[in-house]
Amino acid sequence: MSNYFDRTGRPIELLEWARLWEDADYRILHKTDVTPTLRIVTVWEGFWPYAVLEEGKRIFHTAAIHRLNRDTVTEVEILDWWDTEDEAHAGHARHVFERGAAFCKRCSMPLDPAWTACYGCGAEIDEAWHP
Repeated sequence: MSNYFDRTGRPIELLEWARLWEDADYRILHKTDVTPTLRIVTVWEGFWPYAVLEEGKRIFHTAAIHRLNRDTVTEVEILDWWDTEDEAHAGHARHVFERGAAFCKRCSMPLDPAWTACYGCGAEIDEAWHP
């Protein structure tokens, strides 16, 4: 049994996994800046070493990347592992929502309560904010 899987959960060989891993568009499902110092990222790992030992294959994960600023990561916290891409998409949205992110009505950019205007399109927070 293979320990490597594509995004559909189909077992693949190591060389195919490596080729897919190099493609950031394939590997990264979501990255959402909840605040300037917190980014939630969901990625396809495609590798589950315990596939021969237990059911399921946790081949996606969601992480919180805590930053001092845009260039300095202070901590990476794994929040959840997922078996399927659908679970990963839903889990990402849940983790973003749980951390209080609201989104701009105009451009869908996550908004930070400390901002006075949307970082994405410049809309005033009063007119752009919605849960």
